[in-house]
Amino acid sequence: MTNITASTNQLLYLVYGPDEAYHAEARFSILSALYRGSTDPGFMISVYTDAPLYYEGLPVQVHALPEETLQQWYGPLRYHHRAKLCLLQHAVPLAEKTVFIDTDTFFLRDPALLFDAVDDKTCLADELYDSQLPAVTANDPAVAALLAQFGIDPKKIPVINSGLFGISRSNSDVLDIALALNDVVYPASGRSLTTEQLVLGMAASTRAMLVEDSGVIKHYWSRKQLFRAKAFAFIKRHGNHWDTAAARNDFLRVTPVLPKPPAFVRTLAKLACLLVTRRDRQLLLELLYGRYPYRNPFDRACCDVWQQKAVENYLEKVKPRSAADCRLFDDQLFSNRFAKTLLGSECLENARQYLSQIIAARL
Repeated sequence: MTNITASTNQLLYLVYGPDEAYHAEARFSILSALYRGSTDPGFMISVYTDAPLYYEGLPVQVHALPEETLQQWYGPLRYHHRAKLCLLQHAVPLAEKTVFIDTDTFFLRDPALLFDAVDDKTCLADELYDSQLPAVTANDPAVAALLAQFGIDPKKIPVINSGLFGISRSNSDVLDIALALNDVVYPASGRSLTTEQLVLGMAASTRAMLVEDSGVIKHYWSRKQLFRAKAFAFIKRHGNHWDTAAARNDFLRVTPVLPKPPAFVRTLAKLACLLVTRRDRQLLLELLYGRYPYRNPFDRACCDVWQQKAVENYLEKVKPRSAADCRLFDDQLFSNRFAKTLLGSECLENARQYLSQIIAARL
């Protein structure tokens, strides 16, 4: 692929670690950018990774990351998300505009629209809201000194979700500021895992106006396992044969919404669930979502995950301290005739077994 030049726009990915799921996420996100983009997209796709083989066959520029580079990027406190700031510091000066994309995303519209939203006076974020720096962090001497140096008001800071971040080459020094802030805010905040997002928003606000994405991407971080199931099913079906009419048509069936039965089915199920205790109703409804025979194959791919999430959500609700505390084990539910009719004995037994596994692991 053509090398990046200072006049090129780049879509930027960072993918590392032994978990193959992240590489599958990234591959699907890249494919979605290719499917949604025009035949002459006007941007390059750059992937920085410690596993280049995952991206063979894709029209992307792959940059192999040695382990020593990643270790250096993590910093002395081994904050892994610091690597994102270091990558941006390295890559942003290489292109006219850069849009960083997290792996747990897929494109709903043409990626070129993201670059249209970025200029010398504007940076782009996935989500944006105002907040304030906790007093214990803001009053740390090292943090307070940098806030004063860069004119940042700790009581009014822009907080971004950095699943997407767009910036122009002319604002490259934003990354120097972000890294400086990161290295004092991270320890002062008790090693908050979202420090990288916090400092990137603060740093960007010193040089440009921050704006939100207008629906170009779907960032599915809050329902990762369900959307992963869709993405993985697509990759399994089409593999390296991504550039075909069949693959492009199938991509349109990977929807940005959670699979649920039709409204009338959900309504009937809610009414029927009045026959069980209030505590168990949501569990049965979510198990039904994982039991329903969806016509869309990529929705069907979510069924097992839906059932697992139903059990996990139930546990978060009842918070059992022992197996005996969890009423799901009693005959009141698992022998309930209505529950068996609605879900089937196999679905209930799978839920029972998964619940037992989780409790055994937690307790």
